[in-house]
Amino acid sequence: MEGAAEIRGRDPWAEEGFVLRKMRKSLESRKSRGLVRQLTLQQSSCLENDFGSNDYLGLVRSEMLRRRASKILERYQCVNGSTGSRLVTGNSRLAEDVEALAAKFHNSECAVLFNSGFNANQGLLGCIASTDDAILWDERCHASAREGTRVTNASYVKAFRHNDLDSLQKELTDALERVTGAVGPDKKENYLFEGSGEDGLTRVFSLAFAR
Repeated sequence: MEGAAEIRGRDPWAEEGFVLRKMRKSLESRKSRGLVRQLTLQQSSCLENDFGSNDYLGLVRSEMLRRRASKILERYQCVNGSTGSRLVTGNSRLAEDVEALAAKFHNSECAVLFNSGFNANQGLLGCIASTDDAILWDERCHASAREGTRVTNASYVKAFRHNDLDSLQKELTDALERVTGAVGPDKKENYLFEGSGEDGLTRVFSLAFAR
């Protein structure tokens, strides 16, 4: 029987199978095209305004929020983690109170708490459409919206060219020939992400509701 030293000294690629060979070839291809990214550590003290992340308001580094969050966690006697999905064992009084506060703030019947905007978009688009619906999205919309359309039940999912209302009208016409449900263009996320402005947004929804 081989010892630990012999096993550690073995070249893992020397005995690779088909899957590992395929993975290595793909990795080497990405390296040659400069598509391999590296993790870096940022010095928080030098990031007064971090416009390269989701924390452009600087809330992550707020000492006031840190102190208040610690007091809230202590008051609710929260455990160190969710323990599981909320449908099983991970629900908490804190989560329900935050949802109630959000619903009251937005004058809504109820609210659902997601751990990120990405998951909110993904979850909403993934469940809101049925098999007799279509989803049309701008080709430059946020990745979260695209991921949501991949798991949707909509029978017709298609992208239209960025900021091209004629392309939207064409895809809308094609969609109506294939499905019988409601058709709605997913545009809001795109304009928030790309900063393209809202010119023509009125026509976008006019096209949708006119059909």
